[in-house]
Amino acid sequence: MSKKRRGKSLEEKRAIVQKILIDTQRVFKLPDLEKSASKKGVTKQSVKEVVQSLVDDNFIQSDKIGSGNFFWCFPSQNYNQKKLEHQKLADEIKKLEDENKHFEEQIKILQPERELTKERETLSNELEELEAQNNKLDEDIELYESLDLETCMSMKESIRISKESVNRWTDNIYQTISYCKKKFNIQEDQLRKGFGISQDIDYYD
Repeated sequence: MSKKRRGKSLEEKRAIVQKILIDTQRVFKLPDLEKSASKKGVTKQSVKEVVQSLVDDNFIQSDKIGSGNFFWCFPSQNYNQKKLEHQKLADEIKKLEDENKHFEEQIKILQPERELTKERETLSNELEELEAQNNKLDEDIELYESLDLETCMSMKESIRISKESVNRWTDNIYQTISYCKKKFNIQEDQLRKGFGISQDIDYYD
């Protein structure tokens, strides 16, 4: 039992019809093209559809003269078509490269902002802690003025520890400001304004 011959795909039929037009360098009417294509294995019934698909994709040329449709494809036209396709692909590649470059630039711009946001969050937390300790220190000082000597001595030690802690937080804030100035090339006034840091913050003696 012989195997059934596989039919040609649309792309194979398109290639056969286009090659006939290029090789012969003739202008064909559809019936003549159907005869030539059928000799190459393309069924007559499918030639019209194949030819129309080639015309739609600008792979072959066509024109209606009188009552007849004529088709042709000279080598120079085929070359120009390939050249146009190549240019279209080159333009698409260039567009994608430009978009990729734009995205990379955006990433470079946004990355420091993300890092700066983290620094700001850390600095804001430290500032809140410092303000809380400062308020506590003010309350302790008010109590200190009205207490007896023993209690005052104990309170004085607590105040000393609180001052050291406040100064450590103050030092952390100044170090963070210095780090941000160097890494992100931002003026100190801008950092203070952005983070809500008062110019009056200083070390306790």
